[in-house]
Amino acid sequence: MAEGHERIATAFRGPEFREKLKLAEDEARVLTELEAFFGANQEVKPYTEDEARETERKLELLKEAYGLDGVLGVVTSPFTQTYVRKAMPPNIRKRFFTEMYYQVGDRPVQMLQEFEQNTIHVGEDGSISAEDRQRMEDLLRNRVGLLVGGGPGYPTDVSRTPLLLAIEQALRDKTAAAGLCLGHQDLAHLAGFDLVPGSVSAGAQVETPTAAGRQHPVVGRLGERIGAVAFHSAEVQYKQGAGVTILSTGASTGGAPVSLLYGSAFEAPDQVMSTQHHPEVDTGVVPGQNVELTPTEEILDVEGKRLVIPAGIPVGQAAIVRYGASNWEKFRAIGMRPEDLQDVIRPERLFPLLGRNFIGPTIDWLATTRLKNLRGEK
Repeated sequence: MAEGHERIATAFRGPEFREKLKLAEDEARVLTELEAFFGANQEVKPYTEDEARETERKLELLKEAYGLDGVLGVVTSPFTQTYVRKAMPPNIRKRFFTEMYYQVGDRPVQMLQEFEQNTIHVGEDGSISAEDRQRMEDLLRNRVGLLVGGGPGYPTDVSRTPLLLAIEQALRDKTAAAGLCLGHQDLAHLAGFDLVPGSVSAGAQVETPTAAGRQHPVVGRLGERIGAVAFHSAEVQYKQGAGVTILSTGASTGGAPVSLLYGSAFEAPDQVMSTQHHPEVDTGVVPGQNVELTPTEEILDVEGKRLVIPAGIPVGQAAIVRYGASNWEKFRAIGMRPEDLQDVIRPERLFPLLGRNFIGPTIDWLATTRLKNLRGEK
């Protein structure tokens, strides 16, 4: 391993971070194992066009035979939702995916024009008009499934309460659901788990599937070492005996659960799954697969030094570098140099790629789960 990469791997995790930033133990879980992250996801099973057509067939069946609408995306963050759209197979996104925007206070939520009427306005204090409450309940009703995305905030925020109550009602109606990041925290909160603030994620996460995860139709496709983008500042506190199965654990969090399947925690068996990371974000290149590339060169200034993000670098790699540059005081305190950050975006580096290979199977899982529950199958 090159000297610069040793510094990167050390700087993003371990006792040096805790010692130099003087964080409390529960605040010091920086979830990045960047060196391992570079080589993760080499075993990911691609989600094929044939599989996308099979998912579409299931969604058509649910509409025609049971009168259900497609999947509803609950949007709090414009950044993460952009990646959800890009990861969604076009035939499914255009026919069977609707977005609902949950706008807290004056926080902007970037929306597609076709879904402008689906904006729910709520105050920081949880206040919401009767009209918006009804609109939200109508959007959540009669769905195949929910995809609850990431975003700023915590499920314990008062502003989140109206949404959680509406989601809870949808779950009582046996709607299938999948949560990502804040969505993971939302669903775990509804299942009765506590949230521990102060657990820090700094851009990447490496996790390991459990035996149950290896058998799961989504997590089981991702191989023995899963890498994903992760930005959050709290952690779900898992409780044994809560009717929930661990699908994957964090390699750099002392084995803390990352992905969960809620077996008997809700109305129907295995009705809900969620993961703390952001698998919708394509973070790099795997040979033979397409990924969005940065269109133009970008110059950042770090300690008076020019940091170059070249054109043609995967957007996920560029995002990690921008994050490091914007939080430079933190990373400088743990011994990183601008050269180390530049080294992250060497073009020959392989970064994990989930994106479509996670979101496609997740939509299929939502449809399959809803069908099984409607038919009373296990």
